[in-house]
Amino acid sequence: MKILLAAAEMAPFAKAGGLADVAASLPKALRRLGHDARVILPRYGFIDPGRYDLQVRHEALPVPAGIGDQAARIYEGHLDDVPVYFVDNRYYFGNRSRIYGHSIEAFQFAFFCRAVAEFVIQGDFQPDVIHANDWHTGLLPVLVNDTLKDHAAFRNMAAVFTIHNLAYQGAVPPEILDFARIDRRVFHHRGVEYYGQVNCMKAGIVYADMINTVSPRYAVEIQNPTFGEGLDGVLRSRSERLWGILNGVDYDRYDPASDPSIRANYNIVNRSGKAVCKAALQQELGLRVAPSTMLIGIVSRMVDQKGFDLVDESAEVWSHMDIQFAVTGSGQKEHELTFLRIFDESPDVRGQIGFDTMLAQRIYAGADALLMPSRFEPCGLGQLIAMRYGTVPIVRATGGLADTVKEFHPRHGEGTGFTFERYDSDAMLAAIRHARFVFDHKPMWQRLVVNCMAADYSWGREACMYVDLYEAARLWAEVPLRV
Repeated sequence: MKILLAAAEMAPFAKAGGLADVAASLPKALRRLGHDARVILPRYGFIDPGRYDLQVRHEALPVPAGIGDQAARIYEGHLDDVPVYFVDNRYYFGNRSRIYGHSIEAFQFAFFCRAVAEFVIQGDFQPDVIHANDWHTGLLPVLVNDTLKDHAAFRNMAAVFTIHNLAYQGAVPPEILDFARIDRRVFHHRGVEYYGQVNCMKAGIVYADMINTVSPRYAVEIQNPTFGEGLDGVLRSRSERLWGILNGVDYDRYDPASDPSIRANYNIVNRSGKAVCKAALQQELGLRVAPSTMLIGIVSRMVDQKGFDLVDESAEVWSHMDIQFAVTGSGQKEHELTFLRIFDESPDVRGQIGFDTMLAQRIYAGADALLMPSRFEPCGLGQLIAMRYGTVPIVRATGGLADTVKEFHPRHGEGTGFTFERYDSDAMLAAIRHARFVFDHKPMWQRLVVNCMAADYSWGREACMYVDLYEAARLWAEVPLRV
């Protein structure tokens, strides 16, 4: 198959979260299976064509969007053997120093969706499947299966839509349809309309041939009101087309045996380098260099979803547990300020506000455990990367965290981490105390570390499931869509 994956971000070119890693690693895995997978994303102002050796593919691609026709320059580059296209427009992307949070964000991504469609029409790559990701590309399935359905380029094409995080939906005024040259006939309660607005997430869900989320449990959770973010009814109505497929991790990129960003390399057989990484991390952050003190890492966006209210409630208790914390992340100001306060109050909690990719790698390698107390978690990549590095996850059992982290049972030596169900600080502290108990019994802890490193969350099996998803979408695409 020929697959074009459209996303707002892709590592290493532009990254704000896990979507960037998926956009980079899934096409690579699909190509290993023999499929022609390619990626298209915006060329933000901070993506330097010279640095990444990007070549101009279309100098002025006409894009029917906005007031009058716009034009986009299309660059082409590569990530390993994956062709990558970049939609460039000076007004919408050229002066952007970050991916999200702009006042014209909705129009920015509507322009991107329309440019992707025009690229398919006028380019020489004719995909069998367009794979859209999250609300930023939610209008693409509308273009494929409604606005441009009768165009020869789209007649036999399927649209897949992946929900990476249902909480972010892109609700915007209906004028966005006029901007993207989408007929307002789609603006009704069974279509893209949601409380008088265009809901881009709903648009992707309703108009895609197949939908998936990034873990099986999250696919079930979002069909009930607690996690459905107001769209649970829409998702239940399309449940026969909704799959849950776990994210994978690029094991070529995340490999403690060859990672150049960590102090010492190691593997599942010879793990001595991990102790070197721990001592180096403690020293770097100004923590006591103490091999026998448990070091817990936090690598995260600092937003409400991630459970930082539990961290705030528990901070005073940590000082009596002989536990250290290494932190990197950024996000909501109140959570950043919480950690700055904790840094001031506790000599055993250190880190950096402002996400640092290289520091994150050193935390994955040097910490003994990784804490992820999420309120909800579609999949989570942190726990998967941590296990790859022999760092034991301590997580709340929700979404993809519940799918990937199995409670460790010391008597049988089985499991890959520590979990808690209730969303409260006492439950989280109980899981940390359990982890600390096992950590103090070194043979038991080393068995757990081996279990983590032996777990396989590479893309092999999940990429095959995406192939099945694409095939199912192509079958559904033959059935007229009734909205």
